[in-house]
Amino acid sequence: MYQHILLLVNGQAGKQQIQETLKICLPPLLKNSESVTVRETKYPSHIEEICKKEIDSYDLLIAVGGDGTVHESINGIMSLPSEKRPPFGIIPSGTANDLCRGLGLPLTVNEAVDVIVNGHPKPYDVVRANDRHFINFLGVGLITETSQNVNKQLKETLGKLSYYVSAFKTVTETAAFSYQLRADDEMYEGEAVFILVANGKFVGGQALPFDQLSLQDGWVDIFLVKEGGFQLVKEFLQAKTSVWDEKRSEIQRIRAKQAVLKTGTEQMEVDMDGEVYMKTPIDLKVLPEPIYIIR
Repeated sequence: MYQHILLLVNGQAGKQQIQETLKICLPPLLKNSESVTVRETKYPSHIEEICKKEIDSYDLLIAVGGDGTVHESINGIMSLPSEKRPPFGIIPSGTANDLCRGLGLPLTVNEAVDVIVNGHPKPYDVVRANDRHFINFLGVGLITETSQNVNKQLKETLGKLSYYVSAFKTVTETAAFSYQLRADDEMYEGEAVFILVANGKFVGGQALPFDQLSLQDGWVDIFLVKEGGFQLVKEFLQAKTSVWDEKRSEIQRIRAKQAVLKTGTEQMEVDMDGEVYMKTPIDLKVLPEPIYIIR
């Protein structure tokens, strides 16, 4: 087991939920280590700051939270030199928990702690996007009616990623945008309503219905959703269908190790793992297995 563990807890989760989670996970972690330090995050990027300043004192980093907490933890770890990156464990407490689903990790606290105590670190790909990193997905475009379709209370209840997907289900109008994509040595141009770059297998709690999606193959899968494919995407997210016919749906799939995406004359917001951190253009590169996750 590990000697010194840093447990990062999403401070937005609420005091009662945090206390209940710690009550379950601390005893087995303390039993199998010399020390466990608990840090509650206070604001966006706090996790990344903690990693840069304190990670030398620990040989295991555990994130307690949802996809946003995991995303920031990944960026904190990736900000370190490769030789200083600790193994990473996940105790899910979010809504979608897409990375855990994609890795086949349990979604309950008890079982997640058991995996951390008895599992082993395994290497996984991370994708660099400009000056940040993501491990699950990146999305551009589509949402035009979110403020009308989902109220603020529901957004806070579901979390940002599930809010995004819930709004997606109810959109009735699409706004196509022009794009230029260079994927490895190939160029693609056209109009789309949504572009998804998938490293993982789940988005918003839904499994993407494609084969060859892997977090360990050194590739990303880029899906260009044209206007004609929008209805099929909606039906998929509404669980009305589990299969995408790429030839008929106007959803083009491209596999690449690196890519550059530009959008027309205006910059567009870029969603990474459920959070908006930047705008287009985006320079993407798959980093083969630079991070070790316990499973």
